[in-house]
Amino acid sequence: DEDENIITALSWRSDGTFLAVRTQKGEISLWEVLTEQQTVSWSAYKGTITALQWHINGKQLLSLDNQGTLRLWEVYTGKVSLEIQTKLPTQTLAWNGESSLVALLASDGSVSVWNIKEKKEIENLLAHQGGIKAIDWSPDGKYLATVGEDELVRIWTDFS
Repeated sequence: DEDENIITALSWRSDGTFLAVRTQKGEISLWEVLTEQQTVSWSAYKGTITALQWHINGKQLLSLDNQGTLRLWEVYTGKVSLEIQTKLPTQTLAWNGESSLVALLASDGSVSVWNIKEKKEIENLLAHQGGIKAIDWSPDGKYLATVGEDELVRIWTDFS
């Protein structure tokens, strides 16, 4: 079926050597960029993954589905080492570098900040009128930027 090959999410590894790709069929595969070869592939789960993001160590991959489930994958084995059901319909995620903080952009435009090591939500941000369009962490991991439909960019800090 052609629809099974539709890519629903992708992410570059920080060193630029690999691209992780998730297809509609439910597979996550790693592609070596220089050789254009698929190096490993594993069957994920049915459901729509809306975001993938590599850990800075290059050995783990975080996925988010549209029902708000976060899964931390060990990329060389395809095993899930962590699973969190946030119960939020979500669109995308931003992982804070080496730390355990993950920001989730929910379908209602709110941002939920989670400590994935502790498996708990530590902050919920409702700062824009009309919802939030995008989120991203600063390179040093200290600040979270959000941009809303109100055309404002807000910078957040102090997540403990």
